[in-house]
Amino acid sequence: MKRIECSEFRDEEGVISLESRVKGTLKHGRKWHGELEAQNKAYEKLGNTLGHDHLAIFNLPLPGSATTIPMLLLSPQGVRVILPSPLVGVYRAKGEAWMKYGGGRSRRFSPVRPNLQSRVLEMAQEVHDYLREKGYALPEVEAILLFTNPKTHVDTSDPKARIVQADAIDHFAANVNQFQAIMNQDDILELSEVLTKPTRPKPEPIPEPVPEPEPEPRPVDPIQLPEDSHVELDAAFDMDGSALTPRKERSLKRSRFPFSRRQRILLGILVFFEVMILSILTILVISYSFYG
Repeated sequence: MKRIECSEFRDEEGVISLESRVKGTLKHGRKWHGELEAQNKAYEKLGNTLGHDHLAIFNLPLPGSATTIPMLLLSPQGVRVILPSPLVGVYRAKGEAWMKYGGGRSRRFSPVRPNLQSRVLEMAQEVHDYLREKGYALPEVEAILLFTNPKTHVDTSDPKARIVQADAIDHFAANVNQFQAIMNQDDILELSEVLTKPTRPKPEPIPEPVPEPEPEPRPVDPIQLPEDSHVELDAAFDMDGSALTPRKERSLKRSRFPFSRRQRILLGILVFFEVMILSILTILVISYSFYG
């Protein structure tokens, strides 16, 4: 029987190191290591009868769920969820009820928690629902409650889950081989891929932004010029006919009248005196030439 281990605390061969045992115990409690040992025993005993056409997946985190499946058996004869348990004592499985014999003065069976029957039945239903969602119409996923300690006895009365005691593991495996095959090796491989390597949903495409409509051009108000302005109306438009912005208009005015009013007055005075000086010099030159 082939094996796939999904636990973070086991290596590929199913061995738990001392460091991993401490971490696992701190995370899952004291009973955790005993449950993993029960898984190993179930694998060894079932492997004595089931051949390489069977695949056991251990500690499988069920995709899309918070449930971890302790043992999932994929066989040509179907899919089975197995809950190996190391419990010791006398129990009774009646319907979906799970009871333990008190012993001593309390010579009766009393309900006990956790209800292992309900637990394995819920796991099997979750696996069945998941596979159906993926398009695999299996007739059922059988729930198996398997005990590995030979000192454990379970009194059964029409239990909902199948109860397999330690001395009946070989018989259970032989019965599995006798059932009619409903899957081939390709089917088993495909199911193992779906369960252990689920594909992530593709991200939804980001919608492309809708381009905003271009605003309609606003009509340009005619430029109001003061009455005493010497700037022609055509100066308010650029060479290509487009209206000038205030910045262009200011630049245009500065390029045509580069001096301020004060500078123009001063320049006029200087020109006036220069003309007067030139006139006086001209008169002196003419007089000197005439009387000389």
